[in-house]
Amino acid sequence: MQRSTFATRLFLVAFLFAGLLQQPASSAVIDYVIEDQGRIIQQQAEFNSERVVVQAAGGDPNQDLLFDARQNILLVIDHRDRSYLQIDERVINEVAALMETVSGAVENQQGVLADLMNTLGLQNGESEPPAAKLHDTGQQLSIAGLQCQLYQSHREGTLQSEVCVAENDQLGLVDREYNALRDFLGFGNLMLNKAGPLIEALGLSLPQMDLANRPGLPIGMHSATRNLKVRLTSIAPGGGAGNYQLPAGYTRSAIPFTSG
Repeated sequence: MQRSTFATRLFLVAFLFAGLLQQPASSAVIDYVIEDQGRIIQQQAEFNSERVVVQAAGGDPNQDLLFDARQNILLVIDHRDRSYLQIDERVINEVAALMETVSGAVENQQGVLADLMNTLGLQNGESEPPAAKLHDTGQQLSIAGLQCQLYQSHREGTLQSEVCVAENDQLGLVDREYNALRDFLGFGNLMLNKAGPLIEALGLSLPQMDLANRPGLPIGMHSATRNLKVRLTSIAPGGGAGNYQLPAGYTRSAIPFTSG
């Protein structure tokens, strides 16, 4: 199964803005700008309380991304070969256990296990360090007309990431949309913290940030280590997220050595 690396990595930044409905609606269209190592991409996503859909992700007409918030399942859909990958918490845990096995293997097992990890696309078998703690800068910004609080994370004195978080009194979401998006954010961070190399192998990208104990949702972010910036530009009710379905006849591609 072929995958567009840049297109696939857009999914985990798409969820950062998927909840910015100003009023309860069956679906919304979200526009945002991504600056990725000098490349500027205008991206659009559709969202409702149950799912996020990114069609033609990164400008690739052959790739769609679908997150099912009810079941915490991510689908990476490839129209070239009519296939898809499915990632859920069980797959994430299996990859995490596999990486732990490699790191704890005795010397005469390292070669065999390294070959296994390479098959998965996890060349080094190591996760990134735990998410750096965010601290409140005390600064407020305005993004797309919404007020947000600026947080930063540092590691060993070096800026790692910035994220601007808007609370729900700014967003105006009903509880079901707000809670679904918080769950969505938690799923992305679960992938990052337990199976970071799987994200890299799939071309996904998400700055490490711990928002679990902070209310609100990010509407802008900057990863200093990855030269990645994302900001909301507009939102509007509408779109067809609720109507999107996995096309009939598409087959599931296996993730080696997991149940995925």
